[in-house]
Amino acid sequence: MSAVDLLPCPFCGGTNITDESYWIASPVEWFGKFKCNDCDTDGPLSEFKYDDRAEAVADARAMWNRRAPVSAGKVNHPVEKGVES
Repeated sequence: MSAVDLLPCPFCGGTNITDESYWIASPVEWFGKFKCNDCDTDGPLSEFKYDDRAEAVADARAMWNRRAPVSAGKVNHPVEKGVES
């Protein structure tokens, strides 16, 4: 897997992301997961339904790359008390 296939971490912007996919022996099923090693964040887990590791990784990649939409190009920042925009 190439790091180019993954967006940066949504929490820290890091790109030191590793594939931590595993299989479960009974029955043999794969699940995929990515982890940001810069801020120690685990991404979402794929479903436990794959017979093939590549399918589980593809599902986990799609979940990692999913981001909330940004409204009309605006970035939502927390509002500070007493500060008006």
